[in-house]
Amino acid sequence: MEIKTVKISKLIPHPKNPRIHPDSAIEKLTKSIKEFGWTNPILVSKDNFILAGHARLKAAERAGLKEVPVIYLPFEGSKAEAYMIADNKIQDETEWDFPKLKDLLQELDTGEFDIEITGFDENEIENLMTQFFNIPNNEHIKLKDKFIIPPFSIFDTRQGYWQDRKRAWMSLGIKSEIGRDNSLTYNKGQNRLNQILGSNFESGTSIFDPVLCEVCYKWFCVDGGLILDPFAGGSVRGIVANYMGYNYIGIDLSKEQIDANIIQANSILKGKIIPTWIVGNSLHINNLVKDEVDFIFSCPPYFDLEKYSNNISDLSNLSWEDFKYQYKEIINKTLNLLKDDRFACFVVSEIRDNKGHYRGFVEYTKKCFLDNGLIFYNDMVLINAVGTLPIRVDKYFKNRKVGKIHQNVLIFYKGNVDKIKENYGELDIEDFTDFVNYNGV
Repeated sequence: MEIKTVKISKLIPHPKNPRIHPDSAIEKLTKSIKEFGWTNPILVSKDNFILAGHARLKAAERAGLKEVPVIYLPFEGSKAEAYMIADNKIQDETEWDFPKLKDLLQELDTGEFDIEITGFDENEIENLMTQFFNIPNNEHIKLKDKFIIPPFSIFDTRQGYWQDRKRAWMSLGIKSEIGRDNSLTYNKGQNRLNQILGSNFESGTSIFDPVLCEVCYKWFCVDGGLILDPFAGGSVRGIVANYMGYNYIGIDLSKEQIDANIIQANSILKGKIIPTWIVGNSLHINNLVKDEVDFIFSCPPYFDLEKYSNNISDLSNLSWEDFKYQYKEIINKTLNLLKDDRFACFVVSEIRDNKGHYRGFVEYTKKCFLDNGLIFYNDMVLINAVGTLPIRVDKYFKNRKVGKIHQNVLIFYKGNVDKIKENYGELDIEDFTDFVNYNGV
């Protein structure tokens, strides 16, 4: 068939065309024409009506073209109208091979050009990668099934999949607040700390999120590895670690806290090795722990925001300058116990001084790790539930302080990053319903 170049003004849209083209589709076609040029002629009936290419014609006008390639078909009347319907309907019958599409889009996303010229916009690509990231045997496997949660820089604890997972963990009987109720002798801002960390509001004691433990262990610790926590606190991080088949060592000043942790671990981890909790000051962690470890994971004290005891060795009793000095010393000595080619993670948040100014605790934590030669590798934002913040935010905002509902999950790496693929293989995520003692969640 002969392709002719025809002025746009000579072409007549078919008055019976049943296909609707939203503006977003026209805009995508316009981008495609500008990038690739004209590759698909408009099809016109014998009596000069457009049969296929109404959207391309609108895109051509938007792109500023005056002429377009045209093929005249030997159809007119009802046969031409039937062809017009067939051309549109047959396209609806096609389907995507999602694994191939995903792989191809990833290959093309090099920054050489705007990936949206493929016709997939940013939201569509995000949805595609989230919903159809991997499809073995034609089953749609979502990102959360492949990685526990989507591997993005935002960890959203408000999502249903996160809350389901958390309830399943808590159904084991984890009660991290036990052992701390009586040791919190003073609280400078418990409501704020509860909001920052996610908490048991009745006891007033901050509770670490077990799903965050599970994710960080699975992503950043080698299988069966040894995990070291210099600021152990409650039972969550240890119980989750050993339940998953890792080995955990936690250091804490409070014998009462550790005794409570051990009782709880024995109750939950029946038939499993329980975590090792050591009563002591992490300032001397090099004397308390003799083994090299595979992962460092902790949530340090937030200076004087939560006072744990009257013990003079407790970091919450120090001046800010003394706190920073001892905090850095603990990090230095802890990192000396970390094997090469391994990750470390601290979960931290900003804290304010008595004038309401931020102290720069997050940046200081980064500096402590960087000064030890580690690489700052990932920075995730953990978004917590709003909880009772709406009740309190009106008071805060009188001084233009916004309500804080996030923490920073800082990931560092010690060693040669080229060995990460070698040491950390494909994730093996166990079926959700089999992973924990699922009690009707």
